[in-house]
Amino acid sequence: MTDEDYIAHALTASDLTREAFLADAAQLEVSPSRLTLREYVDYGLYDWNEHGDEARRAFLSDRLHWPFVARTCNFGWNAATEDKWLMETVLRRAGVPTPPILAVLDTSNRFYPGTFMIRSEESLRVFLQSNSGGPFFGKRLDGMASDGIFLCLESDREQVVLWNEGVMTVATLFERLRSHRYIFQPVIRNHTLFKGIAENLCTMRLAVFVYDDALKAAFGFMKVSQGENLPDHFKSIGNLALGLDLERGTITSVRRRLPIGTELLKQGPEVLALLGQQLPFWAEATALAARVAEVYAPVRFQSLDIAFTDSGPVVIEVNTGGGFGGPQLANARGLLQPNFRHFMSQARIDLAELGRGIG
Repeated sequence: MTDEDYIAHALTASDLTREAFLADAAQLEVSPSRLTLREYVDYGLYDWNEHGDEARRAFLSDRLHWPFVARTCNFGWNAATEDKWLMETVLRRAGVPTPPILAVLDTSNRFYPGTFMIRSEESLRVFLQSNSGGPFFGKRLDGMASDGIFLCLESDREQVVLWNEGVMTVATLFERLRSHRYIFQPVIRNHTLFKGIAENLCTMRLAVFVYDDALKAAFGFMKVSQGENLPDHFKSIGNLALGLDLERGTITSVRRRLPIGTELLKQGPEVLALLGQQLPFWAEATALAARVAEVYAPVRFQSLDIAFTDSGPVVIEVNTGGGFGGPQLANARGLLQPNFRHFMSQARIDLAELGRGIG
């Protein structure tokens, strides 16, 4: 996709002239929001009937995310969120339900106490045997944005069967993984609410602000994988995002990711079955989020991925910060809402200053 593709999309979907569109997009790019042309189009801000001037200025560029994180989080804690073995250890000690780590694949000399360690092709075969050929989920120990994830459906000493990839020899899998560090975990299954809607795991992205005097949800939405997509993030074309009422835990909207932008779904049995439904174990999920927020309190802007299973909520990951793009696409609303502004005030963040130096 090129910028011209985005421009053509916006002009086709609106009554704007090219000159009016470019002028408006340029104005928001130099504003404190620092929106790029592609973000402007993805958020549908060319529709002035849907988004008035004040609403459009509530959207933030994802380019501001890491400068924002740097101003609000203690980066000494970064390994405690981004190193998934450390994260699982911390959460388990805190009594927070999280998928156990079955094994770590790491060919370096790092030691992982109490964890099965895979350092060679033969030790990978031993793990597969000890796992009785059952399914497991693999992801990079320090990966981000679902980079490198895979789902093993079944295995024996000689081969594995991977989701959407088919049969692969154990030797080939080891060669593919050995240049990175991986953790292997059990496969977590969705709550029956999502039966027929998502085959692979879907999670709620819930961001929490740790204020000086309280904890407050910053934003939240459900990420729902579709079709052959293994990652549930809302970057993958075809995936769904469910808007949420964070006070009640109810589903307020269903959006599908398109190559450019999103579409609001209003029809279909799956959509109608979801709208108005309360997510299962909502009280337990919010209590878990509060526990994690307290444990990771020095990370004052944190986001969690929480799965809903038939036996309760499970914290899949804790992240330092949380991208601005997903929640704004999912909820069709900018992040600059009262709680966000209050947190910025506590952190003494000035948007104009934050965006200086961003090209």
